[in-house]
Parts: sequence; C-alpha cells; structure tokens
Amino acid sequence: AVRELPADASDGVAALQAGRRSEATHQFDLAVERDPAMALPHVYAGRIYREDGNLESAAIELRRAIELEPRNALALREMASYLLARGDYDLARAFYVRALGVNPEDRLALGYLACALARLGRVDDGTSFMNWLPEEKHRRASISTSICSFRWDEAEFTMLDAPGDANFAGEMRGAIAASDNAVLVLNAQDGVRVG
Repeated sequence: AVRELPADASDGVAALQAGRRSEATHQFDLAVERDPAMALPHVYAGRIYREDGNLESAAIELRRAIELEPRNALALREMASYLLARGDYDLARAFYVRALGVNPEDRLALGYLACALARLGRVDDGTSFMNWLPEEKHRRASISTSICSFRWDEAEFTMLDAPGDANFAGEMRGAIAASDNAVLVLNAQDGVRVG
C-alpha cells in the first residue's frame, strides 16, 4: 500500500525542486518528527547531504530509509548514487539493480547503472578490472584468463574472460573446456580475423 505523503514532506520536495535547500531540509526534519517510520524524508535528506558532499550523513539517512522500507525504489536508487559518489562502483551497481528490480521503469536508475558499470573500467583505457596484470594494462588486452563471479536475480554466475589473441589460444581453450557455456564476442568494426 502506498502511503500518502504528509504535508511537511510534500513541502520539502517542492522546496528542494525550487532550489530552497535549507527550507527543504527543515520540512524533512518536521516530517521525520511527525512520522519517524516514513522513509521518504530520510531519502531526500540523504540526497541533500550527498549533493553537499557530506557522505557520512548521507549514509546514515539512506541506511535508515532502507531499514524502514527495504523495497523503496527511490531509497535504493539514492543509496546507489551515494555509493557511486563514494567510488564503490560494484556495490552501487548492486543497489541500482535492486532499485530496478522494484521499479523496472526507473529510467534514472537504468542510466546511473550504466555509469556504475562504465566506472568499473574499460579495456581501451587500461582500467578494466578483469585485465589486472601490468602487461595486460600495457597491451590493453587479455593475456591470461580472468575469473569474476556475480549474482543476477537468484542465479549465480562465474565469468571467465579469456584472451582472443591467437598467441594465447591455450588460455582460450582452457577456459572453454572449464565452461558450461561460452559467449564469443567479436569486434563488429574489424570483423573476424585469422592469425
């Protein structure tokens, strides 16, 4: 059941949207005093703290919001944004996924999820978390098989990232032999090349 927003919280949202942050903070404080079990004022207070750079206070407010309403999509998205600001990209990704699980139509969570994934690293930049050897960073390509585990919904996956260069074909064969399934990724611009 959706709870009706108390006047204090509604006034706080309006003040925040109008750029009156101190008034918004005051209204959210009043809303918490009147209904301590409502998550929304904590969510918006967390957002204000995060935007002001006070990440410690943001964490406190957002944790409280999620304790009160664990399936509040806005609270989950704001927690993810806090984690992204803190530089914890993997955990931010997990909270964006949780927010999307509650509200699959949340376009902001989907966009921020893409940002969190991009920050995990890019091969072309030498920042990929799967290519961690100094030689791999220098080459900007895999030379050994890397392993990464993750959960999606209720399933657990283990991903093997094997090199595609023919000079390291043994790594690729070993990864395929150890796998239940394989996905072949090709460069659409260059196409398939031999040797």
